[in-house]
Amino acid sequence: FDDPYNPNSIFGWTLVSAVYGAVLYPIWSGNLGHKILGLKVISIEDGSDQNRAGVGAIREALKSLSGLVFFPLIWLLWDDNRQNLYDKITKTIVVKKK
Repeated sequence: FDDPYNPNSIFGWTLVSAVYGAVLYPIWSGNLGHKILGLKVISIEDGSDQNRAGVGAIREALKSLSGLVFFPLIWLLWDDNRQNLYDKITKTIVVKKK
């Protein structure tokens, strides 16, 4: 079993990612990369900014876990909305800020 407090462990890295999302999404509706590139995460259901800590935590944790396998990384190549698997699960999409 992985030591959950070891940042090199799967659980540890997923936990760090979840905290990262929970802290940054309420501030920027996304993560640091989104902020730098002028992007934000919105709901595909109603277009509202996804600036809730819970959404950020889940989205970033799923993103971290999806990096363990190759399939979700190539998902974007054939998805019409350019949504990754974690976007489908959280019902979000990344858009350019206006």
